[in-house]
Amino acid sequence: MPFGPGNPYRFQPGNPGGPGRPPRSQEDRILDAIIRNLPDDQLEEFARIVVEKAVHGSVKDRRLMLEYLVGTPVQRNRVDVSSEMVELLKNWRDTDKDST
Repeated sequence: MPFGPGNPYRFQPGNPGGPGRPPRSQEDRILDAIIRNLPDDQLEEFARIVVEKAVHGSVKDRRLMLEYLVGTPVQRNRVDVSSEMVELLKNWRDTDKDST
């Protein structure tokens, strides 16, 4: 049982967020073990399958390819606000100041 008693990554009482990710050093060891034990021809086959699925419409595989080729996108919080909305917010702010 992967999340049974004794597993350090199991949800703990009093920790509503759960255990979180394993330490980066553990992820690095797992990745190194995969790379050491994965023959080059299988790696080529995995890459070919991901590309093929992406080309045929798999959003998950397209995302995977783009994240490795381009990188994870930076979140941008750009909001276009009309002049009427700006005026409304200014009036609300001024009204709030008068009431305090």
